[in-house]
Amino acid sequence: MCGIRAHLFITSKSTLRMTVTCGSCKIKENAILQSVIDEAEHTMQYGKEQGRNRAVYNDNALINVICE
Repeated sequence: MCGIRAHLFITSKSTLRMTVTCGSCKIKENAILQSVIDEAEHTMQYGKEQGRNRAVYNDNALINVICE
């Protein structure tokens, strides 16, 4: 995923460069789906605040940038 920024996407009308930031989290036993989505969203927002093109993981103790 972190190599996306280096890739040039060519379309019929233009060329594009993209960045992707994603967040993931550890799912707790008996977790409610919305709380899992909210936690992943929070983790993704943290990644965006740290810069572009990040993969971020939240293990419910620490948020770790795993790819820059």
